[in-house]
Amino acid sequence: MLWQPFSRSLNSVSLGKQAFNSFSWAFEQGIFYKIRFDMGKFRYIDPVKWFNLSQRSDSSVRQDEAIVVVGVGIAAFAFVRSLRRLGYTNVTIIARDEAFGGKCVNYGCMPSEFYMAHRDEDPSIALEKGKAFVTSLRKATEQSFKELGFPLVQGEVTAVEGNRVVLHTGETYPFDRLVLATGNRQPKWSLLEPTCSLKEFWDILSGKLVIVSDGNVASLTYASIARDRGLDITVIFTSPPLLGHLPSFQYFRRELEKQGVEILSPAKVQGRDDNRLLIKIQGKLKSIDFDHVMYDGVPELNLPPIDGSSKTILDLDLRQASVIGRSNIYVLGDASGFLSATEAELQAKQLANAWSSGELSQMQDFARLPVRVHARKSFAMVGGPWTLLYPNWRSVDFKMLGWSAVHNEAGKLWYLYNPQDKKVEAIHICHRDASELISLASVLIDLPVTDTRWLTSSIHPTSAEIFKIMIEDIEAGELATRSSEGLLGTTVQSGSDVPSTLISLPPVSHIHRSSFYQTVFTPEERAIGILDQNPSLYFATLLGIKTLLGSEKSQTSIVLRRSAQGLYWAKGLDFSYEVDPNSTCVTLNLLDKSVTIYMGSLTIDMED
Repeated sequence: MLWQPFSRSLNSVSLGKQAFNSFSWAFEQGIFYKIRFDMGKFRYIDPVKWFNLSQRSDSSVRQDEAIVVVGVGIAAFAFVRSLRRLGYTNVTIIARDEAFGGKCVNYGCMPSEFYMAHRDEDPSIALEKGKAFVTSLRKATEQSFKELGFPLVQGEVTAVEGNRVVLHTGETYPFDRLVLATGNRQPKWSLLEPTCSLKEFWDILSGKLVIVSDGNVASLTYASIARDRGLDITVIFTSPPLLGHLPSFQYFRRELEKQGVEILSPAKVQGRDDNRLLIKIQGKLKSIDFDHVMYDGVPELNLPPIDGSSKTILDLDLRQASVIGRSNIYVLGDASGFLSATEAELQAKQLANAWSSGELSQMQDFARLPVRVHARKSFAMVGGPWTLLYPNWRSVDFKMLGWSAVHNEAGKLWYLYNPQDKKVEAIHICHRDASELISLASVLIDLPVTDTRWLTSSIHPTSAEIFKIMIEDIEAGELATRSSEGLLGTTVQSGSDVPSTLISLPPVSHIHRSSFYQTVFTPEERAIGILDQNPSLYFATLLGIKTLLGSEKSQTSIVLRRSAQGLYWAKGLDFSYEVDPNSTCVTLNLLDKSVTIYMGSLTIDMED
């Protein structure tokens, strides 16, 4: 009897410890950097500012102040280029090595993009082309740094003492303002060593690769690229993927599993014996042989010790891009919390402009900037981080639209709609062109869906057609609640006689989750119908035609077009139809037969 309450107490402690560990882990993840950043907007819920107050001075920086910039990545380049444009002259750049362009150019998104574009080529040829591509980018970035005219010093900064930086050679450089754009570094796990680095990953062309991940979604990117090269791939998530609860991520994962990528989650690594890994999954031990193993753990900040102490993300004032307690030391790019290249460039430009104008830097745009994972089907998303917790996501499918017609690949889009503001709060896309689509969505997301710029702001047909599908789905969902309107937008009279023998059509708002639409109408018919100016009338008319033609032809695509008078017609079919303005019925006549289609919530107006 005494054991039961004691056991419950132990369970409570265990659950509490697990919750604390989960929060600590999630807090350090890239996407939760955005949540950490958003928390900084509201002082009353910012846990960091409860205990740390930044000693801010006047944010303006004179053009003759001594400025030292450590790093030669995207953030550093965007910053020093902005300083040159704003007239600053006393700037020194310190480069640890010759990896100009940083992680993005040398072994991150740029190589990933290149290999995705050349994945159909022979892997060895693509590898050599990729190396040449990266080398050319690195040299171009180095030349761009030199053309700015600022002194460029080679050396690794090992410490910051007072107002001077110390190099590994013992040299020191004084500063009035210090900017650390030192990126982050991959952690090591002694249980797995030796492992291949991300840089070495690009040279692997054969064998079995095991990727051990702490829950980083980007691990699936490497898996997809390696699979395209013919490698046998297993991904082991030691922690559930951070976005694993989202339907968009689940779809992304299924697409990779179709390629033959084995994904195990969650699993605990028990040990390594030469080229064999022992894990425990669902309580059972499992051994996995491999030729290569890569550890994709949570990146660690790569900041040098400042005044004798190491700094973590909790020591940073992210909204001011500075170190708490050292108002003249700033951090940019991955050194401030795992930013994308777009975010790093924006952050750098904002800080430089704040120095010049004297206004405090407010990095509030980050919540709207996109996150991208590049793979065979790239996964990209944009929206405030809190939207990841919301359950009411909707999805739409698309195929043979715009660029996707060229690649003949299906895609999927998820969105979170706010009916009060008529705005889309967040968008997730899984498709080859997801990166390009999300770039445009990150700008349009601040506009209501009634704004025509959603459909006119891009010269490429992809965005207009795909975003139109999303907007049509929003309209269908809103109008489905107005069941008192008929096909022509007129009010259904309460006394109207609705025959009991009519064929019923499910609401168009259910098109992406109704098995009826998926089985009765072909993908081509669904794609054309949802883009019609009156999807409800389109599908009702098409259902009538299919019914009268008989089941043997029901799966053959019938392309309905509108005449100049706004009436439907189809090549090779002689039919007519009548719409009852006092009900939600359409009667179709074909082959001396007729049928009436009824749905109580066909509500979209027909624009003749």
